[in-house]
Amino acid sequence: MAHNGHVFKKHHRQGLEACLRELFEPSFWKAMHQEFGSFEAGRTKWSLPRCWYIALFMMLLPSSTMQERFESARDCVTALFPKRKRCGTVLAGLCVALADFPLRFFQRVKQELWKKLVAHKLQVDRVGRWSAFAIDGSIQTIPRTQQHEAAYGISTKGTAQGVGFPQRQVVASVAMGKNVLWDWECSGALVGEREQSLKLMARLPESALGVFDAGFLGYEWARTITALKRHFLVRVGANVRLWVEGLNKTMAAEWRDGEVWLWPDKWHRQAPLVLRLIRLEITAAGRGKKSAMWLVTSVLDETKLTREEASELYRKRWRANECTFRDWKKTLGATKLHSRTPAMAEREEEFGLCALQVLQVATLLARKQHRKEHRRSRSVSVAKARRIWRKAARALAAGKSTHWFKTQIVVCVADGYVRRKPKVRRAWPERKAHESPKPPVLRRLQKAIKAHGLAKLQELKAKAS
Repeated sequence: MAHNGHVFKKHHRQGLEACLRELFEPSFWKAMHQEFGSFEAGRTKWSLPRCWYIALFMMLLPSSTMQERFESARDCVTALFPKRKRCGTVLAGLCVALADFPLRFFQRVKQELWKKLVAHKLQVDRVGRWSAFAIDGSIQTIPRTQQHEAAYGISTKGTAQGVGFPQRQVVASVAMGKNVLWDWECSGALVGEREQSLKLMARLPESALGVFDAGFLGYEWARTITALKRHFLVRVGANVRLWVEGLNKTMAAEWRDGEVWLWPDKWHRQAPLVLRLIRLEITAAGRGKKSAMWLVTSVLDETKLTREEASELYRKRWRANECTFRDWKKTLGATKLHSRTPAMAEREEEFGLCALQVLQVATLLARKQHRKEHRRSRSVSVAKARRIWRKAARALAAGKSTHWFKTQIVVCVADGYVRRKPKVRRAWPERKAHESPKPPVLRRLQKAIKAHGLAKLQELKAKAS
């Protein structure tokens, strides 16, 4: 009997229930009850954990209607906590509770998952010598209701000329070591991506490196990141003007690596920003077409960030950002939000992002425990992990065991396929043609401007000391 009991407990630790309890321990829920007691006051059927688990399962279960998702998720949560009081039976009751669901709770969930990764010594952000995070934004479509138009305004980004509708925007940071969704900021589409990215940079580990696509670099933006003691590597185009000492046509044509000043004319009362401009020659995959790529970084010492490392980091940015957004919007079906009010749309968006992060972290922890982490180049396959999750949810709702869950989720990794030919074969109406950014505008640093800039830098250095 003792042997049988031991085997049962061992299998029990491998199921979906054990995986969720491992991610969100009783100590976590105790702290959440204390912090968000005002939300639970007077709610007998929709406590904080019930709302969380019901919404989490609804985001990961396949159904054509919200009512079907709710019923399936409720069966799973009832089987997950058989000894606790059951939650409500009406979808409208859940919607009323979620409209008041505290938004700070999602930040607590992210922090708890970060702790789990650190506790298991999973350096998901490590790329070579750097703690690197890819940061970019994406747009979500929302219903065109009067409440959404009043809250978010009319956005024309990605629409036909003269046509607009309300949209939501997500700016996310992805840990580039294993391409794990790390943090995000949500807002209306009319809010600038620069402002949202600064909030993400402030929450990154100290001395972390943010990798950005073109369009982010600005004087105030770069100065803020430098003050936060973070670093950045960003692609630049013709909308950026940089000062170069001793500039001539030969230098501009043969530029490889060197210091430049970012100092717009309206900011000459402040000190210039001394940055590093890197030019790389890239070859388009499948076409063989060569072009120049210009990167600007705040890391001035070439021994700390070499040209090869900068090229590798920016190359990994596409896989980290674009593929993570594809997993979220296409694989998890979050291209369009269904909520018709701003309060519900914001929470629906947060739950969807949390569901993606939970899938990735659960897979990584399972691989670590099963000693599968030696294949460091393999990222988590969200599509495979979602299929295993759905299979376990069906078994859970039917009262069957899920002791096989961790054994199967450890193999949910992306394949090693390398594309040899262009992916796009036909022109699609809604797809925008990709255009590489043009080179930045290089301006010759004249003696008078240089003397003024050096004086401002000396003043800044004196204040710092």
